Amino acid sequence: MPDAADRLPDRPIRKRAARGAPSSDLIFSASVAGNAEVFPQVLPLHAPQGSSVADVTYGQGTFWKHVPAEDDVVLASGIGQLKRVRFIP
Repeated sequence: MPDAADRLPDRPIRKRAARGAPSSDLIFSASVAGNAEVFPQVLPLHAPQGSSVADVTYGQGTFWKHVPAEDDVVLASGIGQLKRVRFIP
């Protein structure tokens, strides 16, 4: 019975090297930035471009600062409207 060494290819296998340049549009799980800078990168994971997004924590809109207004429709509400949110079925 042939062992594993007998089944290896004759030529060496070349490993892919990115040489320091990103090879895809990855969203890393950790970033050194503020919420406003990171939010536009995370938003497409949860809402496709052009979505209507209800943000019941909108407040002053800090998270939305770097999201272009034409990309998404934001239904903003703030602290004064939170009393009504409790009654949403």
